[in-house]
Amino acid sequence: MPNSGKVRPGSAPFAGHSAGGCGRAVPVILFLAFLFYLNFLSRVLFSPILPLVQGEYDLSNIQAGSLFFFISSGYCLSVCFSGFVSAKINHANTILLSSCCAGGMLIAVSFSHTFFLFCTGLFCLGLAAGLHLPSALSTIFRIMPPAYLARGMAMHELAPNLGFITAPLLWQLAGGYFSWRQCLLGMGCVIIVVGAGYGLSPLAVRSSGVRPDGILLRTLFCRARFWLLVLVFSLAISSTLGIYAMLPLFLVNGHSMEMDHANLIVSLSRLVSLFTPFAGGWLGDRVGNSRVMAAVLLTGGLLTAVMGMSSGTFLIAIIVIQAMVAVCFFPSGLAVLSSYSVLGRDNVAISFCIPIGFVIGGGLVPLGIGRIGDGATIGTGVALAGLVIFAGGLAALVFLKDEQ
Repeated sequence: MPNSGKVRPGSAPFAGHSAGGCGRAVPVILFLAFLFYLNFLSRVLFSPILPLVQGEYDLSNIQAGSLFFFISSGYCLSVCFSGFVSAKINHANTILLSSCCAGGMLIAVSFSHTFFLFCTGLFCLGLAAGLHLPSALSTIFRIMPPAYLARGMAMHELAPNLGFITAPLLWQLAGGYFSWRQCLLGMGCVIIVVGAGYGLSPLAVRSSGVRPDGILLRTLFCRARFWLLVLVFSLAISSTLGIYAMLPLFLVNGHSMEMDHANLIVSLSRLVSLFTPFAGGWLGDRVGNSRVMAAVLLTGGLLTAVMGMSSGTFLIAIIVIQAMVAVCFFPSGLAVLSSYSVLGRDNVAISFCIPIGFVIGGGLVPLGIGRIGDGATIGTGVALAGLVIFAGGLAALVFLKDEQ
């Protein structure tokens, strides 16, 4: 486990940090977290503008949900093959490439005036964005002392939580002055500039990634524990990104809310959950990462199921509480995943577990909710997703027998 104190295979110490401290690692993690925030924002920004996109292209609920499937599919392919890129050009340059290409694709999407080109651009955006995470997590794993690994992951996990909060707020602020296409254009330019700043910064860690080979992949894919990790990560992502993606549409179409009101609720619910990952990381280091993972999925699944069947003030309260609980999974989950070594290589599981999880949790789940919404209601789709997440929490309990 991350706090065992053992030397990690394939890891290299970060120049300047002692065995017992992490002061030199913190600025690197904060820079990576800011880049991850922009990377994540480039994808979740489509959630608050989804009702507008649906209206402009005259989409059904399932077509609207499919937008996130295109992003997640591109993301999956990119993360799977990121090891080939980082092995060739190192982690720092891979993160730079990801930022520049993601920014460029946002600019291209802003000029797409047919639904086909729009979806193609989203797929390519996912391809570009997916290069970031494996290199960032591998960097953190190399520079962070084992006893502080879950808390280091929690620092990095501030990024998606900030993205969840600020995506609706940024649209609220900018939407009155700019079109949604102009907002995408501006966002693309910002990502390119900040990514270039990291690539030129002395904080950039230029270690190389590991290119997976056939023996390595066969070993990985034949392990039941790997597929259990895939399952729980898929459901954890569905409880955060999957639900978040469809939440504005759920509130606008399912509860007849004004779009501004719906986006404000979504944003404020994520504001409350901004710092709860630190509690999850602390609990993971103290009581065990696997226990935290299982508890979060069980609780979050029940809350999601209740959310789909609720209305009024109670619905708003459930949205807030569900968001607070769901984000606590990832510090512990990423610590377990980063520590999962296959044939002495520590970043291979990251490169395959996370992309599959994003396709299922961030792509197929919104698609499924939209499909159920066309046949019944979006609320029914949300409730069924919650029950599946709860079932995944029961599967996560399998980790407990392996934990000391």
